[in-house]
Amino acid sequence: MILRSVVVDDFASIYYDFDAFGVELASAEHISEILERLHARIGRRVEPGDRPIIAYFAGRSLLFSAGAPFGRVSARHQPSFVIGGPKGVSINNVVLTDLNFDPPVIFDQAIDNLQSVLRFLELIAGRRRNLLHVEIEFGLGSPASVLKVYTSSPPNRPTAASERNPQPADLPLNGSMEPTEFATVMERWLAVDRERGDARRQFSDGFAEGNLYDTTRLVSSANMFDILPASAVPRKMELSEDLEKAKTEARRTFRSLPQSDERDSFLEAIGRVGRANLKYKARHRGQIVLAAAAERFPDLILVLEQAINCRNHYVHGALAKIDYDTNFFETAPFFTETLEFVFAASDLIEAGWEIRPWLQRGTTKSHPFGTYYADYKHNLRTLKALLDATGDEPPEKPR
Repeated sequence: MILRSVVVDDFASIYYDFDAFGVELASAEHISEILERLHARIGRRVEPGDRPIIAYFAGRSLLFSAGAPFGRVSARHQPSFVIGGPKGVSINNVVLTDLNFDPPVIFDQAIDNLQSVLRFLELIAGRRRNLLHVEIEFGLGSPASVLKVYTSSPPNRPTAASERNPQPADLPLNGSMEPTEFATVMERWLAVDRERGDARRQFSDGFAEGNLYDTTRLVSSANMFDILPASAVPRKMELSEDLEKAKTEARRTFRSLPQSDERDSFLEAIGRVGRANLKYKARHRGQIVLAAAAERFPDLILVLEQAINCRNHYVHGALAKIDYDTNFFETAPFFTETLEFVFAASDLIEAGWEIRPWLQRGTTKSHPFGTYYADYKHNLRTLKALLDATGDEPPEKPR
């Protein structure tokens, strides 16, 4: 079975094949030869004029093909045209994404795999996709049977009046201009999607909110790191000899006490010493970004740690050095964007994305990654000013 002809509304940006279609400006040099062939075919002569126009499709249909755990993913042009007449002639096109399953799968599994591919495409486009069209091809007969898929709840995004369409140059990858890198990154990204699926789905839900920020999204964007598998984040931290000794002695001391909820709570806390906590995991993923472009994101680890502090305040009631309520718009959006950017960018970098060429291109801010990078240093200065203003003590709340 093949899930074929998958169309999302941002295909023109994700697969920006600018040179595939065009108009020949030096048409006068070629029109005579074309009309001679037309005369031979239809038996009617068409005389050339002084301002001919030739429109074309270059003819390369396949854009890329990538391996996947379920088979292959590919994308192709599907141009359509009218032969022409007194009202003119046109060539229209859509780019279709195909999922080829090997071995065959049942329908539910096919849709699950499609969701994985769509999550990757929305990460590239920078926003939740509108799914416009899906077909299933069954290769049981000759010719194969093709059915259109209808869904009562398609994965579409809400309409936003101020929303901008993604500009191709802003996207981290392009399936036409960089087909080899695009296929490589997609292949590696999909290879680990099953084990990272819980965290990636949580990322997708937050990322789809665009410029809407609240504490729920902030907490969720931090928790993504906690549910990553051991292949993505370390599970243990190296403890010094002194700390290991203190841990052993503390466990012995509390075990000698009579059983109580408080005693058990302390033992559980002691048992967690040495396990990688949320900050440790976030720092680990942040180092992947810094290894590729450290100078572009100064003090990234500081921002990640402050983001986790903010999350801990809303989850555990931890004392806050910054008044997050008063300074919500100076903190929560920046923290959320940092957590989401580090999560997704480290994922892509591990899969083979070259971040430096993308950073060097500049941005029009039509993709959240570009907005985050362009505003990073300003937001960092604002955060540092807040930290400097509060000193070492948590701010007092008015009574």
